[in-house]
Amino acid sequence: MFGMLYGFSESIFRERDEDNTIRRFLSSPAGFSSLLLGKLISKIITGIVQLTILFGFGYFVFDMSLGNSIAGMAVTIAGISFASASIGLLVSSLCNTREQARSLGTLVILTLAGLGGCWWPLFIEPSWMQKLSLLAMPAWGMNSFYNFMLRGKGIAESIYYIAGLYIYGATALAAGMIIFSCWDEKRLL
Repeated sequence: MFGMLYGFSESIFRERDEDNTIRRFLSSPAGFSSLLLGKLISKIITGIVQLTILFGFGYFVFDMSLGNSIAGMAVTIAGISFASASIGLLVSSLCNTREQARSLGTLVILTLAGLGGCWWPLFIEPSWMQKLSLLAMPAWGMNSFYNFMLRGKGIAESIYYIAGLYIYGATALAAGMIIFSCWDEKRLL
């Protein structure tokens, strides 16, 4: 999922540095925010498709249990895709070059993955580490998936983690859009 971070950054800087698409887009009445939101929506859709294929493959090929709430899984998948794409937008907004975005993106990805439970199950960590993990977006998604797939819970019991995903994504999106709005013309072109 965090591959979306690279895709977002790569497309922003390629369009600015190589294709000059941003220059042409800025001369249109749509504006830069429309370009960013279009990129965000395409990354969210990409993430939803990727995770759906991943879980579908696990279900049909390996007989993996998806739990009792397919709707809960769908809402969680959409939340993870939204939060990941928003983090990609935020990281892109903090960088001036493609190389900076790659470096900062790698740091963000490794930190969030390690802290958020992508490398080991959160439930084997000590309680203080489980609380600390909630600073990382993956923890919200992992806990939601645990509730649906392992614990057999429904959306009502997982709403805390699902809401956390969407709040995390909305916060990253708002911060990224604010930072991008402060970019001057020299930085955009």
